[in-house]
Amino acid sequence: MNIDDIETRVIDYYNKLMNMNKDIRSWQIFDFLKNKFILFREVLPLALQLRDESIRPRHWNDIRFEVKEEFNEQSEDFNLERVFDLQLHKHQVFVDDLCHNARNQLKIEKSLIEIKRIWEEDPQTNLDITKEKSKNTPDDYYKINSTENILTLVEDHSQQLANHKSSAYYKQFNDKIDFWENNIANITETIELLLQVQGKWAYLELIFKGQPDLAKQLTKEDATFRQIDKIFRQESARIYKEQNCYRALIVNVKDFIKTLIEMNRGLEGIQKELS
Repeated sequence: MNIDDIETRVIDYYNKLMNMNKDIRSWQIFDFLKNKFILFREVLPLALQLRDESIRPRHWNDIRFEVKEEFNEQSEDFNLERVFDLQLHKHQVFVDDLCHNARNQLKIEKSLIEIKRIWEEDPQTNLDITKEKSKNTPDDYYKINSTENILTLVEDHSQQLANHKSSAYYKQFNDKIDFWENNIANITETIELLLQVQGKWAYLELIFKGQPDLAKQLTKEDATFRQIDKIFRQESARIYKEQNCYRALIVNVKDFIKTLIEMNRGLEGIQKELS
């Protein structure tokens, strides 16, 4: 419906009616039409509110409960006349509050959609990882250079989610808010651990691949490092291929943080034996 056009026509008819002579004003039909036009102008703003983009099925359920009448807002029969039949103008305060809440809920909904889009699709969530040449072996390896862009997003989105959680409308989105809070916390923890493993691996790679005589003296530690080195290179290559931080560290790999914990523990053990 073109609400503005309808309201303009109603005002035009109302003004024509009110300009009629005194004799006509005494007719019952005059009062009938006058009241209809007044009611029309009361209901139109409610109709405009209820077609707002923020209105969801849960809000229509609340209206059904309020007016104590069943209707199908998706039906072809749900027209302006049906809105009049529901006498929504008698529930104007309720509808005003409902639409106000719906618009505030929509802000949270859009924020969560944008957070999801950024982590799943936006290039700004790609890891800064490059292919490097090893000094001691002919094999390439992959190095994460910086995570500043990721950590900036983590801080920004964590604050947004915290604000949503303190909102009066949190319960409508608690599952999604908790979901992204957990994901972002996991991303942060995984990146921190991955950088620790990368640093320890780079240090020990220089020793075991660059000093073969020392490696021969530490056969047990050398064997452990070779196992870790193989896993680290495989995982680094996978992350480089994926690029996207969320998919590479959380979605498309099972228990990656467990793998990192085991690698980190193994590298720390080797470092301890070296010292």
